Amino acid sequence: MAGAALLGALVGCGSGGGGVTTSSSSAASTSGTSGSGGDAGSTTSSAGGAAGAATSTGSAGSTGGGAPVGCKALFCDDFEKDTTVDPARWTVEVGYDPGITMSVESAMAAHGKNAAQAHLVDTTGGFASLKETVTFPQLADELWGRAYFFTPVADGAGHTGFISAYAGDQRVLEIGQSNGSWQLTYYEPGKEFPAGYPTMVPRNKWVCLEWHLARTGAHLIEVYVDGAVAVTYDTADHQPGAFTALGLGMDNHSPNPPGNDAYFDDVAIDATRVGCIP
Repeated sequence: MAGAALLGALVGCGSGGGGVTTSSSSAASTSGTSGSGGDAGSTTSSAGGAAGAATSTGSAGSTGGGAPVGCKALFCDDFEKDTTVDPARWTVEVGYDPGITMSVESAMAAHGKNAAQAHLVDTTGGFASLKETVTFPQLADELWGRAYFFTPVADGAGHTGFISAYAGDQRVLEIGQSNGSWQLTYYEPGKEFPAGYPTMVPRNKWVCLEWHLARTGAHLIEVYVDGAVAVTYDTADHQPGAFTALGLGMDNHSPNPPGNDAYFDDVAIDATRVGCIP
């Protein structure tokens, strides 16, 4: 297993509404465990070190539609131009419970008046997500993303996914939480290799959440909060298939307390780091 220390001082980013604070993490190493029918495998994970500055925009080529003014990433959506999810940009996927919703709401927003909300009501599980395929296959091997993110998820909540990369129908990489702390997971059919961290997921406040997902290299997953590295998933033992879609939302993999919500605003996806809004 090849763990690698990563990344360091980063340029801080502008705050969203609700008081954004800067967070970083110390190194953490955990052993991955197999999912159903899977072999146990160890996965080393770490955070810390040095990194380059984030820029405020990505590469040129905005998709228009709900794109924020000034966003130059391949895919941008601030949800300001729509009162419902734009089906030309996103596919909505929700669980069987009729109370589960994935919608555009005006009650919570980091900037402007709208944000996307994933709302779960079933305490035994459930999911609500937005999935985009617009940037694929261009970003099949590596992608960067940014969203302003807010969740009130409880400390005692079990494994919950927020951001996932897919290869076909298979989820292959996931950014989520378990018991209030970050959990990053690599998936193979019938197996999962999670890594847990002491760093807590920011709750009840808007933060600038950035992610870097890659099929190869020392770091399959990198997560940044308000411009600073939070956690990474480091391994040379796994290589997911080519990415075909990216999902944002909430996926309860285990029973959770009620009140499961996640909000996403000012989403940007690109081949290079997009950075926080200045």
